[in-house]
Amino acid sequence: MDKQAGDFVRIATCATPTEAHLMQGMLASVGLSARVADANFIQADPWMTQAVGGVRVLVPADEVDAARRALADYDGGALALPDEDPDDTPTASVQRPDASRLLPAGAWRWGFVLLALAVAAGHLARSWFAHRPP
Repeated sequence: MDKQAGDFVRIATCATPTEAHLMQGMLASVGLSARVADANFIQADPWMTQAVGGVRVLVPADEVDAARRALADYDGGALALPDEDPDDTPTASVQRPDASRLLPAGAWRWGFVLLALAVAAGHLARSWFAHRPP
């Protein structure tokens, strides 16, 4: 299949618009003209992601090889930012409590159960006040 210079070619498909825009930004940072397609449609109706096939990242046909190399470099870590210099760390560090001692194991489950019960109680109370006889 011949590609003309003005045609756009899909080089990646992402599950979310955010992921696609990050990929577009990465491709733009290496000088490519990437575009994102279907992002607004997916944001309007996220349940359609699978039906549409995700959010597409497109590049001009003459930039496909460079875009694939850039994606391979990105996946390989070649575009990663260097770690912070250890000399730049503050001298006084903040001591944070160990998260495992804050809540016992499984306590978050009870938190969700209590939250669900509170929401259900609020809905029931609102419904009762809205429909009680005069």
